[in-house]
Amino acid sequence: MLDNEEIKKKIESVDYSIYVLQERRNQLCRELHEDEWEENKFRIATETRNTAEFFYGLNYFIKELKDKDGTKELKDKDENKELKDNDKNKAEYRLAKKFWKFRNFAVDFLRKLASFPNQGEMTYSIADLNKEDQNNLRNLCREMEKQGWIKFEEADEDLKISEVNSKYYLAGNWAEFVNRFLLYITLLNFATKNKLKYKVFWNVKLLKVKSGEINYSRADMELDIVAELNDKFYIFETKSGKIEIPKERERAKLFNTSKSRYILCCLKDENCKDFNTIIPLEKLEEDLPKLLAEDFKGEIAGTDANEA
Repeated sequence: MLDNEEIKKKIESVDYSIYVLQERRNQLCRELHEDEWEENKFRIATETRNTAEFFYGLNYFIKELKDKDGTKELKDKDENKELKDNDKNKAEYRLAKKFWKFRNFAVDFLRKLASFPNQGEMTYSIADLNKEDQNNLRNLCREMEKQGWIKFEEADEDLKISEVNSKYYLAGNWAEFVNRFLLYITLLNFATKNKLKYKVFWNVKLLKVKSGEINYSRADMELDIVAELNDKFYIFETKSGKIEIPKERERAKLFNTSKSRYILCCLKDENCKDFNTIIPLEKLEEDLPKLLAEDFKGEIAGTDANEA
């Protein structure tokens, strides 16, 4: 009978064999879809070529993504719908920045809105807020009402909410917009200081390159934000609540490579547990440059690749 150490070595040997076979299978799947890859619009376009090649190396086609110019899809889409989507996106982005600015009271209010019943009315007390925060919250409500997200009435010490829409956005999707806002600021400062080039894409939808026919109508994976910095890639996932550890570990295993990192960004420190590369949104502007400086050690001025 084998002892424990011998069993462990056998397991490691089998795991390596599985890895080699999986890599060979992935290569064959890419060969099977080589014609589709050659015609892939994200591979052809200069702006997205490097990102498309990065994901293709992991056996994924890009189905759709957003950038500063709007939505780009693998298959053509209705231009009028795209314009409306862009207008909605800009409004959500603008409000998310304000939610973050007033997060000391806005986060609790948004969670209450997200739990609003489909029928009825909700009274939200603002008596405990100072006068300035009361006015700021009222102004936020007016802006949300203009977008058709809520209906409300004002009183001296409370807000009466009679209708709530866009619950997915209010429940936490707004934090993805905040993450993008903070990421833009951080990358701009870091890239400018160190003379690096960067691109940011968001709502990136991926299609798995597999042995059978690819279903182009439905994404196999969606990523919040993908940043390309020189020849490295950073995938950011935003979590406003509980983190699904098994799912995130699978993604980390896929995206933590020699040229990429998978980074979880959570709304508060208490959500940031049981995961390796994780940054609270409140510390993103402080912690991300440190991580980037480590990754680019020896490539930027004032760093030494041989430092311990």
